[in-house]
Amino acid sequence: MAQSKRREKAQELVYNGCEVLDRSEPPSARDLAVAEESFKRALAVEPELADAYNGLGSIHYERGRYAEAEQMCRTALEKARVELGTDDPDAFAWWGELSTRPYMRARHTLGLILWRQGEYREAIGEFREMLRRNPRDN
Repeated sequence: MAQSKRREKAQELVYNGCEVLDRSEPPSARDLAVAEESFKRALAVEPELADAYNGLGSIHYERGRYAEAEQMCRTALEKARVELGTDDPDAFAWWGELSTRPYMRARHTLGLILWRQGEYREAIGEFREMLRRNPRDN
C-alpha cells in the first residue's frame, strides 16, 4: 500500500476511535476498549501517526494510568514535531492549520496529565507553550 493510502487508512481509524470516545462523557469501559483498538490498528498501519498516540494517551488518561498516558503524549509530541519539521512558535498559525493540531493536542493532554500528577510547574509550562503558539486560545 502506498504511503499516502496507508496514512489515510490510519487517520480514518483514528477518527473512528475519537468518534467512539466522543459518544459519552465519561466514556464507558467498553467505549475505551473499542477506541483503544482503533488507535492500535492505526499504529499498525502507520507507526508515525501522532494522533494515534494522542488517542492512546487519552485512553490511558481516562483510565487513570497517567505514566502511560504521559509516555504516549510525549511520543505524539515528538512524532508531530518531526512531521512539522519545527515547533517554532512563529512557524505556523498553530490552531488555524490542520497540520499543527496533533502537536497542540499532545501538548494539551500532556498538560492535563502533568496537572493530575501534581506536577503543576510542568503543566503550567505546557499550557504557556500552547499560548505562545496560539495566543488567542481559540
